[in-house]
Amino acid sequence: MSHYTPSHTRRCQRFVTSLCAMTVSLAAFLPAVVVGDEVRDEILRRDLAVIQEQLDQIDVVVQRLEARQAHTDPEIHRFYLDTDQLRRDLARIAEGIDGYLAPPRLPPRAPIPLAGDYLREFH
Repeated sequence: MSHYTPSHTRRCQRFVTSLCAMTVSLAAFLPAVVVGDEVRDEILRRDLAVIQEQLDQIDVVVQRLEARQAHTDPEIHRFYLDTDQLRRDLARIAEGIDGYLAPPRLPPRAPIPLAGDYLREFH
């Protein structure tokens, strides 16, 4: 069984925190930059696709962290990365990007009732 030093654990935590912070800041910043222009909209969509790919890569890193944490000795390691919370936050970011890229359709409008009688008598 291998033991990870506290400095290694801190580096992993900083790495994941940095990746999440960068992703959140990009996701929050990009929609405000683009308003209406088709070229910029396409660039925005590509940038958001890059963030989605990065989220997939982060998921792989989180899986590795979970595997390492599963084999650590609780007597030696007092602190663990809350990967469940990290996954919930990443899922929320991904849902936000998905919602922006493919917004739900608006429900159909309720038709306004018509008067129905179009005949008039001439006086």
